[in-house]
Amino acid sequence: MYRVSLLALLFGCATAGQSQRLGDDDVPDAPGPPPIDAPEPCNPVTTDLLVNGNFDTTPDGTGWMQQPIDVTLPIITGDDGVPEQSGALKAWMGGFAQANAHDSMFQDVAIPARTTMLVLTGFYDVRTGETGTAVKDTASVALTDTGGAMVESVLATDNTQEKTDWTPLDHTFANADQLSGRTLRLAFATNNDAVANTPTSFYFDTLTLAATHCQ
Repeated sequence: MYRVSLLALLFGCATAGQSQRLGDDDVPDAPGPPPIDAPEPCNPVTTDLLVNGNFDTTPDGTGWMQQPIDVTLPIITGDDGVPEQSGALKAWMGGFAQANAHDSMFQDVAIPARTTMLVLTGFYDVRTGETGTAVKDTASVALTDTGGAMVESVLATDNTQEKTDWTPLDHTFANADQLSGRTLRLAFATNNDAVANTPTSFYFDTLTLAATHCQ
């Protein structure tokens, strides 16, 4: 009796232990991380966002809003000054010696969704009758919102930085992805002072605003 009871006891303990081990094996695995969505495929293309960036489309001034100092002298012109960098027309800003002589010109552009790079290229020239090192006449190029708030400066120049020929303009905008889907303004502005016979002229031509974006 003793031996039978002891064997039964031992068998029961072994069975209980085995059941416990099987229970451990049956515990489900901990859940893994959620699946990560694959990024949308990117087929990069490059688009010039400017209308009439070379200023040569008819009618003159197509695509641009011009606010000249003198309404009888449009900014986009084939008039004398310097020969055009390309084509028959250029943007001629400034060139007046009078108080608060402001020229401005701009074009609003829609930045494509999923833009990864935005680059402005072109040419500019500066000719002046000013002498000395004092800044008297200025010009700027900038990307702004449509209300005029600065997004990024492209160029700031003045009469102390006179050129002798067309100079390349090449600017890559920072954080182009954050500009995606927005309507922004490429804005040009000049200011001349009132000193007689010493105006400064600022010229622009052959512009491209290239957006590289995913399709």
